[in-house]
Amino acid sequence: MRECTITLEDVQLQLGLSIPIPGAGE
Repeated sequence: MRECTITLEDVQLQLGLSIPIPGAGE
């Protein structure tokens, strides 16, 4: 199911690699 479903974690991880997010950029 995860193949067709995008979780907030996946988005945060992808964004976090390029954009440092305070509180979630550990």
